[in-house]
Amino acid sequence: MLNRIKTYQQFIYEGVGDIYANKEFHIPYDNFISTTNSKNDKPIIKIKGINVFKNPKDLSNFDSNVRALGTIGGDIYIIEKDFYILHGDLGDELNKKGFISLNRNRIGQIYDELDKFVLLHRVKNTNLFGLSDTNYNYDMNNSKKVDKIIENINNKNKNIKIINEHHEYIKK
Repeated sequence: MLNRIKTYQQFIYEGVGDIYANKEFHIPYDNFISTTNSKNDKPIIKIKGINVFKNPKDLSNFDSNVRALGTIGGDIYIIEKDFYILHGDLGDELNKKGFISLNRNRIGQIYDELDKFVLLHRVKNTNLFGLSDTNYNYDMNNSKKVDKIIENINNKNKNIKIINEHHEYIKK
């Protein structure tokens, strides 16, 4: 069945079908066109056809519950669509393109450098972000480091609020 799907993947076009085919059958869709999120923000990279923005001013066209990555320097990189793009994918691509610097070029390296980064999820359709599962567990023993990164992001991005709590525990 998978071979048949791969044979016909050229006929799958942008939309719900693409996302379903990718999630269920891991069919890539490099030609997927992600919409630009706001009036002034421009995407810095695409991952699996989905736009990634650095310090966006407007989140109105972002999906709810999207993943993001924050840096010690106060930058936040937000994936536009709630799609199967993990924090590891985001870190790997940002490192590859020179937006962040990881100690090693190893797949998923971002998970080993949580003293410089926070892994975040948007809280529903708000401007609030909370910690991902990985970062929440890391924060148990390293809260001062995480607090500093969150403070830097909040100071640099006045339109976004990062809360040092698991994203699912934050009430809207």
